[in-house]
Amino acid sequence: MNRYAGSKCPHCGKVFTENDTAVVCPECGAPYHRSCFEEIGGVCQFADKHTEGFNWNTADNKRGQKEQYSEDSRGVRCSRCGTLNNSQNIFCDVCGTPLHRPDSSQAPNMGETEQTGPFRTMGYNPYTTPYGGLNPDEEIDGIPVKELAIFVGESTHYYLPKFKELKTTGRNSINWSAFLLEFLFLIYRKMYLAAVLVFVISNLLTFGALLLVTGGNIASLTAETYSMLTMFTYAISFGIRFFVGFSFNRLYMNHCFKKIRELKAKNSDQTAYYESLTKSGAVSRKAIIVICVAYMLLSMAVVYLSVLFTPVI
Repeated sequence: MNRYAGSKCPHCGKVFTENDTAVVCPECGAPYHRSCFEEIGGVCQFADKHTEGFNWNTADNKRGQKEQYSEDSRGVRCSRCGTLNNSQNIFCDVCGTPLHRPDSSQAPNMGETEQTGPFRTMGYNPYTTPYGGLNPDEEIDGIPVKELAIFVGESTHYYLPKFKELKTTGRNSINWSAFLLEFLFLIYRKMYLAAVLVFVISNLLTFGALLLVTGGNIASLTAETYSMLTMFTYAISFGIRFFVGFSFNRLYMNHCFKKIRELKAKNSDQTAYYESLTKSGAVSRKAIIVICVAYMLLSMAVVYLSVLFTPVI
């Protein structure tokens, strides 16, 4: 995704597309097509205005950004990629680098090469930005991306584009973490009710397979029936894992949207609203630890009781 898509190249006046690579002036932030940059000989056409504090404004190119930078307010330039960001931003909109660090107040030393001169090619990587390549002020189903990012907490670069794709195209893909961890991953993402349902259904189906294989007489379990039961159990486990893995992104999206709307209705103050998003969203490592410890203790108790009540021959 090109963050300059929809803006005009200062040299040729043509609009950038999603597939265009922008070569950006580190002084004023003006983007050029690569061919345009080569045509002007690697010299920004606004070079004579740099000493005056000139900044190229994407809003002037009909990009529609809310953040506008004046000559008196230059914003914060990313120390990694040189992008000029709103001074209130926490992360760079392009590469995701934290902005408010001791070395982030000055533009990076881009260096000069035969190909780029004083410019740097913006090779966009969505996995380095917390917004997954989306504009933080963009809305998905009426909810700003920035608020979704606060609620999701971790792996926003993965989930936010998935949410947008689900809402715009309906296409879904399997979540391998959910596939492997099943109800534990639901707990990790604070989807407690869904986790309980998956756990109960899984055990009910397994118990049903046990009754089916043994004909209702569990005491008659033999080596042959045990083998059949194992096959049934594996089939049930795989089926549940596949269902959870394939449906998780959609379920999690609906969970996020529902919770965010509930929190927004309850909190009129923005600060309190953001705090509630952080508290109610993100992930729960403590819950996973508690569940694993409880499972280990339960397993130890079952083994102890089975040994205790096993008759000595």
